[in-house]
Amino acid sequence: MTAKQKLRKQYLQLRSNLNDDLLRKNEDRVLEVLKSSDIKLNGKKVSCYMSVKNEMGTKKLIKLLIAEGNKVFLPKMITYKKVNIL
Repeated sequence: MTAKQKLRKQYLQLRSNLNDDLLRKNEDRVLEVLKSSDIKLNGKKVSCYMSVKNEMGTKKLIKLLIAEGNKVFLPKMITYKKVNIL
C-alpha cells in the first residue's frame, strides 16, 4: 500500500466516525460564514461536489449558490477512475 493509499484510508476512517449532528452543524457554520462574508459571486460559475456518506453536507450550499444566481457545476462519476464535470 502506498503512502497516499494509507493516508486516504486513515482519513476515510476518521470521517466515518463523524456523527450526523456534527456534520449538520459544520454545514450550517460554513453557510453562515459565507453569508456574512464580503465575498459576492454574483452570477459566477462555481464547482462543488455533492456530499455522500459521512461528508459535510453541500445541498444547502448548492441551493444558496443557485438562489444567488450562480451556475453550479458538479462532477459526474462515470467509472471509479473517470470523472466528467457537468
